[in-house]
Amino acid sequence: ALRITRSRVSLHAEAPAAAVLRRASAAPVIQVGVGGLTAPQPTDVTIEGIVVQLGSLVEDDRPRTAFEALLMISEATERVRVVGCDLSVQDVGGRLAGIATAGREVTIERCTVERLTIGIIATEGTADLVVRDCIVTARSRSLKWSSLTEVIAGEDTGAAGIAVLACEGSTRVENNVVLAHRYGILLGNPESERQGIASPDAVIAHNVVVRGAPAAIRDEPEPSPAPPPQPGPAPVAPTPPVAPGRPVAGPT
Repeated sequence: ALRITRSRVSLHAEAPAAAVLRRASAAPVIQVGVGGLTAPQPTDVTIEGIVVQLGSLVEDDRPRTAFEALLMISEATERVRVVGCDLSVQDVGGRLAGIATAGREVTIERCTVERLTIGIIATEGTADLVVRDCIVTARSRSLKWSSLTEVIAGEDTGAAGIAVLACEGSTRVENNVVLAHRYGILLGNPESERQGIASPDAVIAHNVVVRGAPAAIRDEPEPSPAPPPQPGPAPVAPTPPVAPGRPVAGPT
C-alpha cells in the first residue's frame, strides 16, 4: 500500500485519468496515517484525481473485515481531503469498501466508487465529516445514465452506499447519487446501541438514491392479457302481438 505518514502532503495524478492498476486484491491501496494511536498521525493531506482499479475479488478467499477499503483514513488523522478520485474493482465480491475513514475534519467530494459492496464508510473516531457530489454505484457505470430502468429492474448487489456508523460534530451528506445498494444512506450502526451521529449539527440533503426491485416483485410473472371480447348471438326481433278479432256469436 501507498502510505502517507507525514503532514502537509498533496497526492495527485500527474496526468488526466492516470490510474493505479493492481491485479492483486490486497487492500488498502492508499492509506493515510500509521497504525496505532500512540504514533503521531498526519494532518492537512489532500488526495486528488487518483484512479484506483483493483483486480477481481472472486478468487480471493482471504477473510475481510467490513471496514477494509481501497482508500483508508486512519483514526486521529485531521484535515484530510479526497477530491475527484475514482475507485473500482472488476466485480462485486467480498466485503470491501471504497473509502473508509475514522479521521477528523475529512472531506470526500466529487468521487466515484464503483462495483464495491460498501461505497463510503465512516467508523468510530470520525468527526466533522463531509461527503458531497459523489457517485456511489454497486454496478458498472456503463449503463446509460439517462435511463435508470436497468437499476430499477435489477438486483441490489451492494450493501450500503454511504454508511455513517459513527460521527461526532458536524456531518454533511449532500448532493450524492447512490445506485443499486440495499441501504442507500445508512446513519448509525444497527449492531451497536450507540447513536451513530452524536451531534444535532447534521445535514442529509439533496441526495438521489435508486434501488432495484425486490426479488419477489422482480420474479413475479407478468399477468396474462385478458381475452378479447367474443361476439354474442344476434338479437331476435320480438313477435308482434296478434290484433284481437271480432267476437264470434255462439248458438242461440
